[in-house]
Amino acid sequence: NRFEFLINQLDERRKKDRLFALGELQDKYPWFAAEKVRQMLNDKNAEIRMQAAKYLSEIGYTIAIEDLENVIHKERNKKNKAKLKEYLNNLELMIAQDSGI
Repeated sequence: NRFEFLINQLDERRKKDRLFALGELQDKYPWFAAEKVRQMLNDKNAEIRMQAAKYLSEIGYTIAIEDLENVIHKERNKKNKAKLKEYLNNLELMIAQDSGI
């Protein structure tokens, strides 16, 4: 089935295939793929890490907050670090809104 194909694409070597799969999974199966995408926060490729963080932020996957904090701590690129902090802030705001703070 299509979902399994896309999940398998996330393990491919080619960045293009993985980025395509991330986009389609977010469009069609956002919550079903969230745990797999969460693992991609530790990918060696910065573009993959950034897309995974964006995906998780956009679907409101607050379970990934601690993982995102760890990624931010390790990130060396200042532009990427700033964007990751923005994604983290979005997730933290969702928790604050849910708790009525």
